Amino acid sequence: MMRRRPIRGRDTADPEGVDRIESYRPALDSWLAHLSFERRLAARSVSAYGTDLEGHFGWLADRGCPLTEVGTGEIEAWLTSLYKAGYRASSRARRVAALRSFYGFAVRGGLVRRDPAESLP
Repeated sequence: MMRRRPIRGRDTADPEGVDRIESYRPALDSWLAHLSFERRLAARSVSAYGTDLEGHFGWLADRGCPLTEVGTGEIEAWLTSLYKAGYRASSRARRVAALRSFYGFAVRGGLVRRDPAESLP
């Protein structure tokens, strides 16, 4: 199983030690396994994409948004928050690539009904 890394120096656990993104973990772990074993990406690439999605899921969890209710608006708001936080264009672009890949996988796997990332630039 993939080692879980903290998000940019933060742990995904809340102050009581409960994993904030636990409800998203099965989907995340399935996607990471897909990247590793079916797409055969390098371990560092898989780890980087995993960290990117942990950040996205942490942001969603903070807002109480379940995976099945994520829309384009939530994704755009998250990307805007990254811009405001000073993330470089290249870092934001990698996160967009991760979102597109994950949500495409989630639609094909029946985890979500529609791809909220399909209209991203």
